[in-house]
Amino acid sequence: MLDSGYDSDHPDLGDALEDEACFCAGGGGCCPAGGMEEVGAGSAEDDHGHGTNVSGIITSGAAGNEFMGVEAPTGGVPAAKIIAIKVLDEDNSFGCASDVIAGLDYLINNHPEVRVVNMSLGTNARFAGNCDSATSYTMGFAAVIDALRDNGAITFVSTGNDGSGADMQAPACVKNAISVGAVWDATLGTANVLGCFESEIFADQVTCFSNSNATKDFLRRAPG
Repeated sequence: MLDSGYDSDHPDLGDALEDEACFCAGGGGCCPAGGMEEVGAGSAEDDHGHGTNVSGIITSGAAGNEFMGVEAPTGGVPAAKIIAIKVLDEDNSFGCASDVIAGLDYLINNHPEVRVVNMSLGTNARFAGNCDSATSYTMGFAAVIDALRDNGAITFVSTGNDGSGADMQAPACVKNAISVGAVWDATLGTANVLGCFESEIFADQVTCFSNSNATKDFLRRAPG
């Protein structure tokens, strides 16, 4: 998982953490010790909360808690192990694409056993189709995601929350990434959320904030 980190003290996450690292040049160095790169215990400690939320969706109620969530429901795969790579700062943003690419390279070089990579992140720039050769940084994303695929790992990436129906962010737009948009999970009436207004909300309706383009792979109804 590449995100804002992982709260190792959270009661729902038990002993799910397998390894951690940080590649975070944002703000001149946003790793827990203050630098741009860190590996080992404490290196992916979460200073925002987003990564911990994502981890809980996956593995809340990890083995150390006998598969039962303490503060939240049990996750989708409570027996899963998490390799937490911190690439997002305290504002839930990354400074440069090279941080994300370095995090993925870390998985390739140190954890060939990984089979699923989750990235709920993306660039401000959006693309109308597959973006593998669109820019130098999307070429970098594509190369490392292709390498993960060759190693047997599937990379899931959020399409973004800008409300665009015509384009989506990188690296979700990379051909071998599985791009995932959002739908509502219940009938909820009206809501202002993430900069857009929903006049009627129904289960399985695409959210007004979810990005999409012609190459989007999935829509997801899940905790978030």
